Amino acid sequence: MRIGRHNRRGLRLWPTRAAAFSAVHGRSSQASPERGTVAVPAADPFALDEALPVDELRHVVAARTGIADYPDEHAVDVALCAGRIADQLGLGERVRRAVIEGALLHDVGKLFVDAAVLAKRGPLTAEERKEVNRHPVEGDRILRDAVEASVVDVVVAHHERWDGGGYPYGLSADRIPLAARVVAVADAYLAMREKRPYRAALTEEAALDELRTCAGSQFDPECVDALLTAIAVAAASM
Repeated sequence: MRIGRHNRRGLRLWPTRAAAFSAVHGRSSQASPERGTVAVPAADPFALDEALPVDELRHVVAARTGIADYPDEHAVDVALCAGRIADQLGLGERVRRAVIEGALLHDVGKLFVDAAVLAKRGPLTAEERKEVNRHPVEGDRILRDAVEASVVDVVVAHHERWDGGGYPYGLSADRIPLAARVVAVADAYLAMREKRPYRAALTEEAALDELRTCAGSQFDPECVDALLTAIAVAAASM
């Protein structure tokens, strides 16, 4: 069954709350989501009725891992946000599908990362950082031959950086798949808007300022501009 956003929170694009993630997210900078998500209200003027293949992908993940509840709510929110960026960029249907499904599956590898490390409130040690940073490769291991290669590429590359300083392979600029660059911006924006065990949620303006600062270094500047435009357009239509 494909679910629409109309079944969850009245057609809102970005979350009024984020699900607690048993294998929670972390970060390498304020704009880099990699450790725990905690429920928090977030200002959200957007509404989007988007059918997402959540159930289908949960079946895929369950068949590969024995875990039945991923994609989770955070992944759905990232997919919806990434879809709006993709639309602003005018991406074709095939790339947009990779954006949506890759966003839904982007953190599946964290299901096999040490939960204690993911939930840690303080700074990570070098070994703990190494443990967290292996989740894209774990996602590749889980999903390879189970979903389209373009979707796996998003899972593997969503923590690569525009300047080549990301992981796991240090890809840069156009060597990073476009769909992964889109998902990276959506994931970072939502992570900053969510409360984490080690910091409060950022305001929308602070999160957007961080994206602007990191455009051209951490993020594809065109993807950042697309998100900013999508937010402005939605705000103007209210």
